[in-house]
Amino acid sequence: MDLDVPGAVGRVLDEHFDRWVVRAAAADGTFAADIARRVAEFTRRGGKRTRAQFLWWAMRACRSGDVPGGAALTADAAVELLQTSALVQDDVMDGSVRRRGGRALHADVAAQYAPGAGTRPAADLGACAGVLAGDLALVCGRQQTAALRRAGRCAGIAFQLRDDLDGLFGDPADTGKPCGDDLRAGKPTFLVAVAHARALARRDSASLEVLGRCLDDPDLDDGGLAEVRRVLVATGARAAAQARIERLSERSLEHLERARPHAPGAERPAALLRAAAGLARGRFRGEEGGA
Repeated sequence: MDLDVPGAVGRVLDEHFDRWVVRAAAADGTFAADIARRVAEFTRRGGKRTRAQFLWWAMRACRSGDVPGGAALTADAAVELLQTSALVQDDVMDGSVRRRGGRALHADVAAQYAPGAGTRPAADLGACAGVLAGDLALVCGRQQTAALRRAGRCAGIAFQLRDDLDGLFGDPADTGKPCGDDLRAGKPTFLVAVAHARALARRDSASLEVLGRCLDDPDLDDGGLAEVRRVLVATGARAAAQARIERLSERSLEHLERARPHAPGAERPAALLRAAAGLARGRFRGEEGGA
């Protein structure tokens, strides 16, 4: 591979595009398939692949051990797709009509799809297609990337819910921050929203009074905080948050499994996702009786 880095990167891109264009055509056999083919063709005629060569040789020069060739070439291919995105959208912004020895992508779309090329409707269509094509180049990998993104999103929401619970029921000695700051600041957290909605549905005026009095009170003391905790437990808001954390964590791990990372260290993302959701943390205040 050292002898022909551009060729090796090109072969990786070819293998990827062969599968990717088929998937795009299955989703929409006309416009999506055409734009996907255009992105593939534009990337394939990428010239010297200077950026990919810089990345390859930087990894080779700075490695502390052997760099897996496949992983390095995948990274190089990703750089080429990033370059495709930048160039296609740059041509739209600059109004350039030529690129890499042919018509710029947006100009070519305008010429093919819009009658009377050069008219305003044709130019608008080409510009929109160019923006979409550039975005498509950024995300055209990698189904694995989409699964990892979903895993991270689920874990991120679970993390926020866990942080909300910590902020009301956590031990400051463990969390490193005082309890109740979200309440004092008047933040409409998931916990408060659920408690309020359930209290309304049950016509629980006592709980509504506590929430109305304590939320957004910068001087809320420990007694008032204890009242709010009792409301969150009694309305089931705390249990609802905990259940949602567990569901989101399960979904996060399911998405991670779909990504099927098998490289060395692939077991670490699952452990990090569990940690982000706080599944290994200790009990909260009041979990074994009073708030």
